[in-house]
Amino acid sequence: MNYQIAKGLLFAVLAGISNGPEAFAQAQSKPRDTAAARPAFEVASVKVNNSNGNNTAQFSSDTLTLLHLPLANILFQAYMVPFDQMSFGSFESAFGERYDIVAKAGKPTSRDEMRLMLQTLLADRFHLSVHHEQRLW
Repeated sequence: MNYQIAKGLLFAVLAGISNGPEAFAQAQSKPRDTAAARPAFEVASVKVNNSNGNNTAQFSSDTLTLLHLPLANILFQAYMVPFDQMSFGSFESAFGERYDIVAKAGKPTSRDEMRLMLQTLLADRFHLSVHHEQRLW
């Protein structure tokens, strides 16, 4: 997916929050995060990976390494929502391209905080905004 398509990606719908209606209600009642309040990596690299390499997802105390992953897998790492609960609308076919993301936090960080940093990175680099909704299948 080139950056023109990525810029055109307005939102991904993450349907059916894994913790049920209670988590959905809590998420809806929280005020929107401002960019300044969101945790972010100190430095990050995002590159398209056209090789035939192996998929890698590694978290260390201060480094996140995601190699050769499609954007849907990166979204899973960031939001921990199963693929069958994700919906990408008309951008479904654009998720074939794979990416490498290597990012460093400024200090030792928990995996959960690193996921929040990854969410910030996706919002900054891919102009991704996420909409949570509950669906009855």
